[in-house]
Amino acid sequence: MTLSFDPPQQIGPIKVVALTRIRVAANNTKKALTVFGYKSPVAILIRQGAILEAFGPEGAPMSRDEIERLCPGAWDTLLADE
Repeated sequence: MTLSFDPPQQIGPIKVVALTRIRVAANNTKKALTVFGYKSPVAILIRQGAILEAFGPEGAPMSRDEIERLCPGAWDTLLADE
């Protein structure tokens, strides 16, 4: 499993970024190779100027600490990205 930021979406002065969980797995049998993958949101981060807010995929607010536990350094990186 990997956590990754999707490319930011800019909507006027607002930037929206999704933190997603990505998983790819493969299985090899004597008859076939099977591969599957999925991608699901973990958090949605919305930045407007110096304000950054985070929400879970169901819409519940997430704290800076919750985001940092998932992806250390993410909060400051997103605030510094201009």
